[in-house]
Amino acid sequence: MNYENSGKSGAHRLVRAMVLAGVVAAGVTLSLPGTVNISYAAQQGILVVVNDQPITHRDVSQRMKLNSALGATHGSTKARRKKTLDTLINEVIAKAKCKKDGVKIDDKRVNKALERMAKGSNTTVQSLEKTLKGKGVSISTLRAQVTATLCLRYVIGKQGKTKVDVSDAEVDRR
Repeated sequence: MNYENSGKSGAHRLVRAMVLAGVVAAGVTLSLPGTVNISYAAQQGILVVVNDQPITHRDVSQRMKLNSALGATHGSTKARRKKTLDTLINEVIAKAKCKKDGVKIDDKRVNKALERMAKGSNTTVQSLEKTLKGKGVSISTLRAQVTATLCLRYVIGKQGKTKVDVSDAEVDRR
């Protein structure tokens, strides 16, 4: 029998499984600030280090502001903060997977995605940047989010195309 992963919920489970497998199989290091110089971590506001890349309070704060500017404000602040941190962790892992696979998300691709986003909102990238700046959000935060989204799309697309061949005998054995 051939089984293919399809559907939105299947893709979501696949991403979570891929992230977990990536953490375990690829030797991705997820460490708390206790494993790095604590005074340095405190000075920088480091919440977590993933693949030697720190995620700071500022990173989380900027992404929460971006999400708010884009209309994602449901849930308590604490829940949104946790979800944002989880998202940033997953994005670091996805970027590492892209890098490992030699997939490069260059400025040209990010700029095209930003142009499509602005066009979809009947505005320009410059106007979008001005609006975000007025809400305390750096354009680099949006660029990082777009880059991560493109990496996640690559990872999901690659995983979604994976076929698993399982014989009837193997199914019966389990």
